[in-house]
Amino acid sequence: MPKYKPESDVFRIRSAMRFLLNMLPSYNEKISDNDVFESPSRLVSADDIRVWYDTQFTPTSRKRIEGDKTCRGGDALSFEDDGSEILRCLWNRRKVRPKLLAYLESIIPADAGSERFRDKFEEFARLMRLGDVERDIVLASYLLWSDFLEWPWPGICRGSACSRDERISALAMFIDRSIPEVRAALVRDAPLARFEILDDDLDFNADVCGFFDGFDATPLESRFYKKSREEALPWEFFGAMAAKHGALLRGILSPGSGPANVLFHGAPGTGKTSFARAVAAECGRECYFIEQCPGRDRDGRRSSVALRFSALRVADGQLDPDRSLIVVDEADAMLNSSDRNAIASLLGWRGGNSGEDGDAKGRLNSVLDGLRTPVIWISNAPPSGIAESSRRRFDYSVRFDSLSDEQRAAVWRNQVANAGMGDLVDAAMAADFAATWPVNAGGIAGVLRNVKRLAPPKDGVRDLVGKLMAPHCELLGLRIADDRMRPAKDYSLDGLSIATAIPLPRIVEAARRFREELEAPAAGTVADSPRFNILLSGPPGTGKTEFAKYLGAQLGAKVVVKMGSDLLSKWVGGTEANIASAFREAEAENAILFFDEVDGLLRSRSMAERSWEVTRVNELLHQMENFRGVLVCATNYSDNLDPATLRRFTFKIAFDWLESDGKALFFERFFGVPLAPSDRAELDSIPNLAPGDFRTVRQSLRYLGGSPGVGVLLEALRDESDAKRIHGGSVRKAIGF
Repeated sequence: MPKYKPESDVFRIRSAMRFLLNMLPSYNEKISDNDVFESPSRLVSADDIRVWYDTQFTPTSRKRIEGDKTCRGGDALSFEDDGSEILRCLWNRRKVRPKLLAYLESIIPADAGSERFRDKFEEFARLMRLGDVERDIVLASYLLWSDFLEWPWPGICRGSACSRDERISALAMFIDRSIPEVRAALVRDAPLARFEILDDDLDFNADVCGFFDGFDATPLESRFYKKSREEALPWEFFGAMAAKHGALLRGILSPGSGPANVLFHGAPGTGKTSFARAVAAECGRECYFIEQCPGRDRDGRRSSVALRFSALRVADGQLDPDRSLIVVDEADAMLNSSDRNAIASLLGWRGGNSGEDGDAKGRLNSVLDGLRTPVIWISNAPPSGIAESSRRRFDYSVRFDSLSDEQRAAVWRNQVANAGMGDLVDAAMAADFAATWPVNAGGIAGVLRNVKRLAPPKDGVRDLVGKLMAPHCELLGLRIADDRMRPAKDYSLDGLSIATAIPLPRIVEAARRFREELEAPAAGTVADSPRFNILLSGPPGTGKTEFAKYLGAQLGAKVVVKMGSDLLSKWVGGTEANIASAFREAEAENAILFFDEVDGLLRSRSMAERSWEVTRVNELLHQMENFRGVLVCATNYSDNLDPATLRRFTFKIAFDWLESDGKALFFERFFGVPLAPSDRAELDSIPNLAPGDFRTVRQSLRYLGGSPGVGVLLEALRDESDAKRIHGGSVRKAIGF
């Protein structure tokens, strides 16, 4: 009786036996690996083999067979061994082989019909549109991978010792096909290579086909792509973007218009995915998303890129190209080719500049050129990371900038309406939330979902939104727009030490006129490129940042603050793209753009050590030249700025240490204590004081408690001055004075 014949394994065992019986007559050498006979040993026991053996051979023949010491490392045949070893020892006696082949043929189990593995394999073969040869190659490769089959020669197809030609030869024997037939099924454009079912070494891709052994009844297609079930936002919701790009996108993606590749790129959370759904609806197409395809290859490396390319090809082969639109979300790693060898490694492709194996760029271009169905590719990375030859293959592209307050307020209103929460969040509250919390549509939806779940009273909504938004912004590294960019209550221009012929109040009024003229150009205006760039330089704490806040308050304008950390990017060209995006953001919101510590961005190109340091300065200078808004830059180290910078600043304002009258003014303003003549003389003797020093002293003594006298205040100010001398005057202070 068979020793092991579970119903779920019948198809695999029948297939393994078929391939084994194809191989054995073609293989004349001795076999040293017991695992070659693993499949038949699952069907019969050592006792079953002994019964067959005793009926097939005479006592004389058995004596001769058992006396041959070519099995078990020189030991004689023993039926005490495992069945696979007994079968191997019998096979290595050439005169036994004909009868043994007949015996193995006789123990093949009957076809069990439908079973889980068989059904999944047939579903897979249909989805991949595999021919007979390709089906057998996949099945044999899977059985070899899962140990139902074993390569006929020991160790030669383990690891790098086995050549591609040797594997092709072995596969040809297993499936009883010619070597040219097998080789033709493995070329680059055939399904097995195109869908990454086998890698370049002809190893089975367990991540692609691992579902064979699963219990998931989910349709196979959904492992590669899924139809979008989320309702598309109304087309008019996208306002200016829909108006600007709608006509062209409808023309490019209209039903029956043929294949097309469209790139949506820009900052994360700016509505690219939502717009893609809306485009599909507007063009009358069904929207399908390529799955993320998480997984690891056999060496434990991430292989999601290769799987996503496979998934895209599967979707393109299955969907109706005239009625469908494919969306590849988060396609950065698939598109970016700044490190071509790394991408090729991720994809499991062999390196090289040209030839049969090609490179990552060539493979991407082949995909872009070969698709039948229109595709929208969505990337958060700058397009400069995509090879130029690949960029040329996109029929259209749409850039998505960070949401303005107005756009974010529209998202709030729309999400509130969709959630049926208009009784809790009115339009004024939504506008306030939009100006305070710089989150995307997904973040807004998440917060509203939790507000609805927690069901606060209306007067508790604002507080709850703040408690939910603050950790969300912290998690994402988003700067919250709070009162830190509003000027201090006791700030004024009086008392500041300014080295400029134009008083600061006149510069404020000039900025006001500039903004008014941008909105309504006066008749007869000189045809000159409008530019209003201000450079604030000087030691730390002398009032540069506070002046930027003051200017925004006086003009009633939002101040968009950008630090170096906001702009630097790991991508090649990413920093330049972020700089351009910052200017677009400020211009879209009619805001004042403030670069604090700008010396990190405008460092002299003569001091550059890397090419990207030069291109970064070039981009910033270009944007300064063409920005239609007020730009304020602050630096403690003006000597480090690129010389070409200076002519691009309309006003250059140097802040210096306070003079005698300024010291006295800030002393009385911050401490509310009048100065006697002797105290003023003492204050005058303290060098290098700035407005920020008075604030620091006031805060430190406030927390210490008590009512310090003038002497204590003067001593504390002198300590601040001495600290600058000890540290070479390079101490930088936090935002504010």
